[in-house]
This record gives sequence, C-alpha cells and structure tokens, in this order.
Amino acid sequence: MQTYILRRFLLIIPTFLLVTIIIFLTVRLIPGNVIEKMISQMALMGAGNFSNEEAIAEIERFLGLDLPMYIQYGKWLGGVLQGDLGLSMWTKAPVARIISDRVPAS
Repeated sequence: MQTYILRRFLLIIPTFLLVTIIIFLTVRLIPGNVIEKMISQMALMGAGNFSNEEAIAEIERFLGLDLPMYIQYGKWLGGVLQGDLGLSMWTKAPVARIISDRVPAS
C-alpha cells in the first residue's frame, strides 16, 4: 500500500509538468495576440505616439516575449511555483490576489 501511494505521489511531478507545458503552449499558440490588444488600449488611452513596430518591440521586451520559448517557460513556471501569476492586463493587480478574492464566491 505504501509503495502504491508513493508511486502515485511521484506521478504528480510529470503530470504537473505536462499540464503546465500544455497550458503554456496553448496560451502562446492560440490565435490573436496580447500585444495587439495592449497597443490598441494604449492608443485609446492616449498613452503616446508609438509606431506599431516600436510599441510591439517595447511590449515584447517588457513581457519577455523576445526571449526563446524555453526561457519564457522556465520563468513562467518559476513564477507559478512561487505563487506569482503575474499582473492583470486590465487592472494591473496581481492575478493571485484577484483569484483569491473570487474563491469565496465560488
């Protein structure tokens, strides 16, 4: 029985990694682009006169999207393991706090 429990517990690790890889790749490969959305918001708010290429390059650097995908994944996974889910694009509040605020209602 202890061997079975230990084996099941150890299977959590590859399962977790597989799920995180699927989530990461899904977010990166779905149609649409978060950068285009951010540029359109900046234009609506009058946040400066950016050429599209300049704005895209700046946002890619800020979000770390100019790095290779395996480095992006490593940074993302490290943040998730530390409870840092990033900041909301809309409210600029920590995503972990937004989720924790909503948990009691569910």
